[in-house]
Amino acid sequence: MTPRHSAAQLAALLEMPPPTAEQTAVIEAPLAPMLVVAGAGSGKTETMASRVVWLIANGIVEPRQVLGLTFTRKAAHELAERISRRLATLTQAMQAEGLTLPPGLERGSDDLIGQRPVVHTYNGFALDLVREHALAVGIDPELTMMSTSASWQLAHSIVESWDDSLELDASPATLTAALISLTSSLADHLVTPAQLREHLQQIHHHLSSIPLQAEGRRRTTPRTVASALRALEGRLDLIPLLERFADVRTTTSALDFADQVALAARVAREVPAAAQTARRLHRVVLLDEFQDTSIAQLRMLADLFGAGHAACAVGDPQQAIYGWRGASAASLASFATAFASPEQPVLQRSLSTSWRNDQAVLAVANRLAGPLRSAGGGVTIPELQPRPGAGEGACEIIETADEIAEAHAIADWVLARRAEDPDPAQPSTAAVLVRARRQIPPLVDGLTSRGLAVHVVGLGGLLHRPEVADVRALLTAAHDPARGDALMRLLTGPRFRLGVRDLAVLGRWQSHLASRRRSDRDPTAHDDAEDVTLLDAVDDLPPREWTDPAGRALSATGRERLLQLQDLLRRMRRLLPLPLPDLLTAAVRALDLDLTLLERDGSSRALADLEALREHAAGFEATARRGDLGAYLDLLEISEDEEAGLAVAAAGEESPDPSAVTIVTMHSAKGLEWDLVAVAGLTEGTVPSYDLRRAKTDEHGRVRIPADGWLGPLRTASVPTALRGDAETLPELAWDAADTQVDAEALLEQYRLAEGEESLREDRRLMYVAVTRARRRLRHLLLQLLRVRPPL
Repeated sequence: MTPRHSAAQLAALLEMPPPTAEQTAVIEAPLAPMLVVAGAGSGKTETMASRVVWLIANGIVEPRQVLGLTFTRKAAHELAERISRRLATLTQAMQAEGLTLPPGLERGSDDLIGQRPVVHTYNGFALDLVREHALAVGIDPELTMMSTSASWQLAHSIVESWDDSLELDASPATLTAALISLTSSLADHLVTPAQLREHLQQIHHHLSSIPLQAEGRRRTTPRTVASALRALEGRLDLIPLLERFADVRTTTSALDFADQVALAARVAREVPAAAQTARRLHRVVLLDEFQDTSIAQLRMLADLFGAGHAACAVGDPQQAIYGWRGASAASLASFATAFASPEQPVLQRSLSTSWRNDQAVLAVANRLAGPLRSAGGGVTIPELQPRPGAGEGACEIIETADEIAEAHAIADWVLARRAEDPDPAQPSTAAVLVRARRQIPPLVDGLTSRGLAVHVVGLGGLLHRPEVADVRALLTAAHDPARGDALMRLLTGPRFRLGVRDLAVLGRWQSHLASRRRSDRDPTAHDDAEDVTLLDAVDDLPPREWTDPAGRALSATGRERLLQLQDLLRRMRRLLPLPLPDLLTAAVRALDLDLTLLERDGSSRALADLEALREHAAGFEATARRGDLGAYLDLLEISEDEEAGLAVAAAGEESPDPSAVTIVTMHSAKGLEWDLVAVAGLTEGTVPSYDLRRAKTDEHGRVRIPADGWLGPLRTASVPTALRGDAETLPELAWDAADTQVDAEALLEQYRLAEGEESLREDRRLMYVAVTRARRRLRHLLLQLLRVRPPL
């Protein structure tokens, strides 16, 4: 049918600015599958809402026939609200002009219930699909959803209760993180534990059967091959835990977030009625932030709606930064293939005007992303263009000697820029972006020392605050006698301040107790539980007359402080059955932190970090299967420098102080924007993630840096490349079972160098996101550069 209203006419009717040519091409596109590559700050949400209004205003679809999917509840709510407001305004405007209302709007703006577009999160839509068709795939429809806390705690309990057959030399925290990570990766790529086991065993058998290298008179496995074999063995050892974790979830009809989409993909594939219903109900589907979708989500949508369906995927491959949680950078290109039909190819459109950044910021972003655009994988990625009237902008680059000097430089820069604000009562918003959470503490110290208020987003940064670290150390020492590191923090911290001499005597006393215990037991029967810990030495202090081999005894002050710590730990152990929030409060009071902070800072705001930790513990306990201090402490350990875990505050949560400088990781900053943005800690090993000491030069003279890929750290274990749904776009360990003459070391080195290139692309995408967080009013973007050398 011929549309009655153009995008420009509708904009005028709604008293909005006219759309650009690019926006018009998206808004007025025919009812067909469409891929929209939308650069950072290019107004994709606005354009999506305008397309929905155009389709409805022209009677092409009714409001209830539109489905929108996005990632967060907040984004889903904002998109739904924006569309609903537009439709209400459109109804009123058309009635005022005497125009005929399209189907679905005849009842007027006050009666749109049941006629509104449906907007869900991807996971929420998947869960509804599973619940509706559970019986058709043999699932109990009375299933329950586990929270992140409950899922972590269940995995942790499986790790803790496993028998001695688990030979992995890793902490319960690391093993739990690995179990969660690998479970999620399997679900994201629709791979079973049995398939994973078979694949890993094949690679392990092949690599271990390669002839050993001669090294003098010995024959040894090359270091690279030995490292790969250990990684393979670690993952193989995890598979029984994976299977147990899956069995418990199935038996109890409890799903975690990874299960939702995997089961929904199964429903879409195996239940024809599900696809028929979805196509009938949702004639138009809007897929937001599609670069962050997983292979399982793509397959669910493709099987559900099918080739040729009017699905519109909107995203930016340059912002595909969530590969560690299952997202595929090739998702947009895969959409173009999955939704194309012989009769209806996928339309491709782009949005390239940045409505946020000034010219200098765009120049930096475009230069960073240049290699990403040239390797689009079949998708045309436009270069960002400045909006009409955009300012010149400026990017300041400084080089500092260390992290503290860097933090002071950022603070001075923020203060100088705010001094230029036209209204001092409304200071420019400011943020400091970092790659890793371990970078946050010196930034907090440096900014606060210059008088700036700071708002740290996320749990990881909170854990590095001294007061929080002390409370955590006390709980850890009370819970686990083997954690001498936690006890050492208490011994040397501001509460007890044990001197070096007394520490040395205490260490000698621990050795003396261990020696005495060894002489009292059967030397052939060793039990780790009988080892003497530092906590044992504190619990059983030496007699006053005891001296170490050097003739030193505990000082009177040292003994008094150790007795205080001894009493404190015993009291805390009696309180361990308390609920987590109450236990944290007890630890704060036991260390006198509340009084100390109030006396030092004279304000209840000094307790904000401790209160945030208490709220986090309350959230964990409220959504977990049961209160478990051990599981919670292990979660904190993993959350120190990982994007996994539970956030204290959502990334978009506003600071109570509008003048506070937000400190947040680059990953968590996606979707946000500020007036002033500093990108901190650009050092080798962080951003960029490579270490030039490992660099190699290939035959063409190019510098190349290896990376471990899926053979990397156990805690971030993931599906091998060959089993991934997007394997054709990623480096692969190209082993061949039939080739027994292969040089395994050369093969692994080739793979690791290819992974290094992929790691560099990830760095580029992350920096592109960081740079483009600067709001349109920005005139300065500060980049901290420390020892960054080619090839970035």
